[in-house]
Amino acid sequence: METSGKHSGYRTSSRRRVLAIVAMAMASMVLVLLCIAFGETDFSLSEVFQTIFDRESVPRGMASIIWNERIPQALAALFVGFALGVAGAEMQTVLNNPLAEPYTLGVSMSAAFGAALVMAFGIGTSMLGTSAVVVSAFLFAMVTCAVISLVSRSRRSDRVTIILTGVALLFLFQALVNTVQSLSSTEVSNSITFWMFGSLYTGLNQVFAIVVVLVLVLLFFSMNSWRLTALKLGDSKVASMGVNVVGLRRNVIVAVSVLTAIVVSFTGTIGFIGLVGPHIARRLVGEDQRFFLPASALSGALFLLAAHLVCNLSDLTSALPIGVVTSLVGVPFFLYMIHRGRRLAA
Repeated sequence: METSGKHSGYRTSSRRRVLAIVAMAMASMVLVLLCIAFGETDFSLSEVFQTIFDRESVPRGMASIIWNERIPQALAALFVGFALGVAGAEMQTVLNNPLAEPYTLGVSMSAAFGAALVMAFGIGTSMLGTSAVVVSAFLFAMVTCAVISLVSRSRRSDRVTIILTGVALLFLFQALVNTVQSLSSTEVSNSITFWMFGSLYTGLNQVFAIVVVLVLVLLFFSMNSWRLTALKLGDSKVASMGVNVVGLRRNVIVAVSVLTAIVVSFTGTIGFIGLVGPHIARRLVGEDQRFFLPASALSGALFLLAAHLVCNLSDLTSALPIGVVTSLVGVPFFLYMIHRGRRLAA
C-alpha cells in the first residue's frame, strides 16, 4: 500500500509539472501573437492571422510590417529566451549556484569586445561587410569558451575556480571595451553602448541559426538529463555512480558557451534571462531535468517576450533597448536572490 501511495503521489506530481509546462507553452504562444499585433501601429489578432495565412489578401504595408519586422522580432524573443533560459539552467546546475548564468563566465562581454573592435576600427569589414560584427563577436565569445574549457580540464579546478575565472574574464573584457570606446568617436562609442544593451532586430536567418544550435545543445542535455539531475547529490556521490563529473561539467560549460555565443553575436547583451527563467522554473517543477529543462526554456521565453511586449505597448522599442527592460526586472531580482541566500545561510 505504501509503495502504491508513493507511485500515485509521483504520478500526481508529474502530471502537475506537465500541466505547468503546457500552460507556459500556451502563454508563450499568446505573447508571440501579442508581440506581432502591437507596436507603433497596432493590428487586431484577426488581421495578424489573416496576414500570416493569406498574405496576398491584406494591404502591402501591413504585410510588410508583420512579416519583415514583427514576426522576426517575436520569434527572436521566443528562441533567444529559450536559449538563455536553458543556458542559465544548466550553468546553475553544474556550478550548483542559483546566481550563476552564462554572463558570469564573461562570454557576453568578450562578444561585446569583438563587436566593438569592428565598430571602432572596421576590422574584417573589407571581407565580411556588415557580417563582420557578428563574426567577430562570436569568435571572441569562443575565446572565452576556450579559456573556461582549459580551466575546467584541470584536476584542481572546482566550481568556485570556474566562476572566479569567468568573473576575471568579465572584468578584463569590460576594461578592453572601455578602452576601445575611449579611442573612438562619440558616435561609435554610442553605437557600442547600444549594441551591448541588446536588440531583437534580427532576421529569420539569424533566428534559424539560433534554433539549429539550440536543438543540438538540447539533445546533448537530454541525453545527460539523469546525470545532470544527480549532480544535486554532490560530486562524490555522482562519481561513485560512474559519472565523470569533471568531464560532464566541462562539456556542459562548452555547450552553454557556444549557445550563448551564437545568441549574443546576433542580439548583443540581453541580461538576466538566464537568472530569472531557471528560478521560476525551479519553483514550478523542481530540479528534475526532464521537467526543469523545458520549464527553464519556456520561462526565459516568457520573460523576454513580456519585456518585448512592454516595449511595444510603451512605444519605446526604438528608444529603449530590450536589455534595459530585462535589467530593470533582473537587478531587483538578483538582489532578492542574494538576500534570500544570506537569510537561508543564517
